Amino acid sequence: MDIKKWKTQYPFLDDVWDLFQDFDRTVIEDDYYVGYEEKCRFILEGKNDHLDVCMKLLRNLWLITDDPYEHISENVRCTYLNTWLYYQEKNNFPGDIINKIFHIVENIAHDSLDEPYICEYDPSYKNHIEPEQMMKLNNLIDNMDIIEEILLDNNDENHCLCQKYVHECGGIYRNMNKKYCDNEEDKTIKYNVLCEELQTFKNKYVELSSEYPDIRNKLPSLDFSNNTYITGCLYTEKKRISYLDDNSAFNQVFRNLPLIVGGMMGTSVILLILYKFTPIGSLIRSRMGKNKAMDDTLYEEMNEFGSSSYQYENMNLDDMEYNMTYHPVRNSQFAYNIG
Repeated sequence: MDIKKWKTQYPFLDDVWDLFQDFDRTVIEDDYYVGYEEKCRFILEGKNDHLDVCMKLLRNLWLITDDPYEHISENVRCTYLNTWLYYQEKNNFPGDIINKIFHIVENIAHDSLDEPYICEYDPSYKNHIEPEQMMKLNNLIDNMDIIEEILLDNNDENHCLCQKYVHECGGIYRNMNKKYCDNEEDKTIKYNVLCEELQTFKNKYVELSSEYPDIRNKLPSLDFSNNTYITGCLYTEKKRISYLDDNSAFNQVFRNLPLIVGGMMGTSVILLILYKFTPIGSLIRSRMGKNKAMDDTLYEEMNEFGSSSYQYENMNLDDMEYNMTYHPVRNSQFAYNIG
């Protein structure tokens, strides 16, 4: 799990990412380090393999049981702990040791606390398909209060990222539901656990959208893909939006037109200077002296063109490019596909 990446993509869920970082914090910093180490050495039968993860799990379980967290309930913390455990099991942390640790913490809690919260081990995470995608869906449901607050405030610094996240979750649900739960056999047999979780997500999502009418228009449909642009967030991606394809021949011409015109003006001025003030100009005029009428006409035309060219000398080429290429299109609507 790349917590740093997720903190960048979804900073409004910082309480969740801080919790995962706490789960992974080294136990040596804790006051009960000695007690955790003794119990884990007993569980591991004196072996050092998995000692670090064992102490972390023991510590994390006990904190959920006995230490309230300001922003996240025990149920949600337990769910996230099982998610964290999934990644530890991927690194070969044995399931039988996990069961022993949960059992020991439960016994200690019942012996020492009046009404302890018991976090139960959920081995179904081992069988999860696309667990990180499911985690995104669950995070949305578990943190809907935070998401509602952000979506209600158009000036919130995370407003657009939050809208993008909600649309991303809508796409995740639709894609996974179509991929794994599209027929009755997959839905009830092959992927029954996943499909039940997706249905649970949908039920909660529908309930939440009805509970928060002020943000309902910002919550995408789960039944079909609606190519809806995100209000007020068109420019947050910091990408240049063009009415024309960058590779189109028409756009190529307009992109290069200022250079062409600038080159033509520069060439005309240089030719005029050469013609009037250099030996080359004298040579040209002497040869053209055979036809005085032609010489006079050409001289007048070049003077006229030269004088008209000087009006561009103080013009910034960047301004010229803007004036020549920017043509606002009225009555158009941008569509921003988040999928």
